[in-house]
Amino acid sequence: SPLTVGFDFELTHKNLFVYRAGSYGNGLPHPYTSREQWASSPGLAESFRLKYSRFESAIGAHTGYQWYPRYAVIRVNGGVDFRVVKNFYDEDNNQPFDQTVKEQLNWTSINSFWTSVSFDGRDFAYDPSSGWFLGQRCTFNGLVPFLEKEHSFRSDTKAEFYVTLLNYPVSAVWNLKFVLAFYTGVSVQTYYGWRKSKTGKSNGVRSGALVIDGVLVGRGWSEDAKKNTGDLLLHHWIEFRWPLAHGIVSFDFFFDAAMVYNIESQSPNGSSSASSSSSSSSSSTEGLYKMSYGPGLRFTLPQFPLKLAFANTFTSAGG
Repeated sequence: SPLTVGFDFELTHKNLFVYRAGSYGNGLPHPYTSREQWASSPGLAESFRLKYSRFESAIGAHTGYQWYPRYAVIRVNGGVDFRVVKNFYDEDNNQPFDQTVKEQLNWTSINSFWTSVSFDGRDFAYDPSSGWFLGQRCTFNGLVPFLEKEHSFRSDTKAEFYVTLLNYPVSAVWNLKFVLAFYTGVSVQTYYGWRKSKTGKSNGVRSGALVIDGVLVGRGWSEDAKKNTGDLLLHHWIEFRWPLAHGIVSFDFFFDAAMVYNIESQSPNGSSSASSSSSSSSSSTEGLYKMSYGPGLRFTLPQFPLKLAFANTFTSAGG
């Protein structure tokens, strides 16, 4: 049937780590005393961070419809998600640097509505070797003005293109096949409503901003890249794929580039709470592409979606 309807239920418990709040009044986490020290630091080990537990329960519903014209499969989807979150940590002796973690020490409601549309012209959706894909997703977080503190709008746009370079039959059961894959994505997130102060500026440093996570975005970049968060994320990659066993495992060589940038002068996770000198030094590192390249193995079984990558990292500034 072209019409789909589904329901989701989630119950999770996680042990997480976050930077502790600083005591110098400079808008930086403990133990950093300057923006330069924070920018050049490789990060703190988990043993020096604040450990907290996060309990989260969610219920949601989604629906979708798809059409099958000759040139592509068109899908339109939408859904709602209702969550309740609570963090647990020793508030008498510890304060997190992340304001969202601090606020969620109390039971917090997080509700969202999302909608998406896509045009799929790939030969196979899971492991394509030719074709193209275009997708757009919009998410509204914070549906109840007085009940929720996080109100944001996020837009995710992505495009993919695949072309087969070689497909030569070596035996009756195996072909020598080379595929070139391209991806580009643009994400924009903006905050509104009770998320901001009376002056219109963001209230402190909070999680939920766009970030280079080092796994799906900016492969190989970890703690250093996570310091740079913002409201605009650009992500591009190129992959040369060699299926060793079609539908099971593939050897890949990738080139990945990601950049996060602050469109507004006061970003959600920017330096609004820091001094002006700190802001100027922070802006010098914003807008740089975090790049990586290297080989990897990609398991293409739908039941076992695992990627192993060996990444070499560098920046667009030549560092």
